[in-house]
Amino acid sequence: MNRFENTYLDTIRGYNKGGLVAIPYDANFNVIYYNKDIFDKFGVEYPKDGMTWEQTIELAKRVSREEQGVRYRGLDTDGYGKLALQLALPAVQDGKSNVNNEQWKNVLELQKKIDSIPSNEAVPNVHQRNQFIKDRTLAMFATGNNFNLLQSDAAKGLNWDIAEYPSYPDKPNVAGMVDEHVMFVTKQSKHKDEAFKVLETLTSDEIQKKLTRASGKLSVLRNQDIRNELGADMSSLKGKHMEAIFKGKYIPAYTATNKYPDAGKIFSQEVTKFMKGEQDVNTALRVANEGIQNHIRQVEAGAGKK
Repeated sequence: MNRFENTYLDTIRGYNKGGLVAIPYDANFNVIYYNKDIFDKFGVEYPKDGMTWEQTIELAKRVSREEQGVRYRGLDTDGYGKLALQLALPAVQDGKSNVNNEQWKNVLELQKKIDSIPSNEAVPNVHQRNQFIKDRTLAMFATGNNFNLLQSDAAKGLNWDIAEYPSYPDKPNVAGMVDEHVMFVTKQSKHKDEAFKVLETLTSDEIQKKLTRASGKLSVLRNQDIRNELGADMSSLKGKHMEAIFKGKYIPAYTATNKYPDAGKIFSQEVTKFMKGEQDVNTALRVANEGIQNHIRQVEAGAGKK
């Protein structure tokens, strides 16, 4: 097991106190995708590695504008949920609401600051990926792995590159929490040894190298030579600043739960009011916290009756 990056294994161990119940075979990453033509059009320097969110926002302001009837957006983050994942920040933790705190406050205020950049308002009913790849009106898209889409016909002629994912000032170079794909042998399997052989093969140096080159996803192995092969067989990645991917560090993912199904909806309702200016952030978090706690109590009371 010492062939694997510890962070990937620690995330899996966090899901089951019994130990390592699965084996990872690849992982995603976060970066800034940027449209070089938009930056060139307005004479603005490209995003660079090591930027904080505040620096990224200042850069976005310089390319957010309307020009000849076309509105160019400077930055999209995939929403406040993505910003929270960067901190491995859940809404519910250990059976309790986890939203009324400084971390969530910082996340929401950051998202609102991005949304408040003049001309950077979200485009209704148009996904950010389409704005970046098809419409080509989004200057920077800070998000996860989109290499498969940038390899598609829709992206032909798009003059793009990548930079390191922005970070919070107190967590420099932390690009997010682990986002990995895993395989496991089921308890019910009648072919456990054969199934494990598949896992063993999939995580071998030979296959990891092939997967890394062809899929554009990170290898889960420590072997830096294999990790450096990232996307080598993808023509759309030739000449791209791939080093940006390896500058970001990843923290173990939190253990998610689906036990409280309405928690996300309750939180989202109050956050939306804040984003629309209908209430301040402290009120949004306090009301959401109370609502989630009530929901948790209702769920637990219902479970106790069974």
